Amino acid sequence: MSWTYEPTPINEAVATAVGFLRQAPYLGRPELNRNYAEGDIWEAWQHEVTTLAEVAWAGMMGNPNFIPSYNTHKREPDYGQWEVRYNFSKEGSSPGLRFSEGVDSPEAPYVLLVGGPERKLRRSAETGYMTPAFTALGWMWGHECMRPEFETMYSTNPQRRKFLVPHTSLRSMDEIVVPEQ
Repeated sequence: MSWTYEPTPINEAVATAVGFLRQAPYLGRPELNRNYAEGDIWEAWQHEVTTLAEVAWAGMMGNPNFIPSYNTHKREPDYGQWEVRYNFSKEGSSPGLRFSEGVDSPEAPYVLLVGGPERKLRRSAETGYMTPAFTALGWMWGHECMRPEFETMYSTNPQRRKFLVPHTSLRSMDEIVVPEQ
């Protein structure tokens, strides 16, 4: 089983539309976006890439035509029972799966994806205008993320501790069985 997925131009178009809708309530109102405050252009792009990660995960699970929701606000998992976490590459850091107590579900499985359109690049007809592939690095149940060694320095509220699980501590993708379509 390959745990990579190369999104199609249609996948990318869907993720762009849904990601924009996720950012739309904050457009021109940075005081509402307490998590990032990085500006609408960056935040919309970030929503679009992370939405495409959800589409990529659905593709890995056998559903390449999945259309993510834009307005469930943590009331529903990203795909099936799964929560998808995406990490942008950062120089000098290793990917990790983030989990926030009191916000994220301890009962849900979380999967960590990397790759995709992290950087601007020119596409061409020779490659079918394809988006760079996403790769799933590992997964973990939410309750397994809440170990003391994974708690971050950003845990300032005792009811909302934050955790970051290094990709090297995640469960193997080999443990996942993809349902028959």
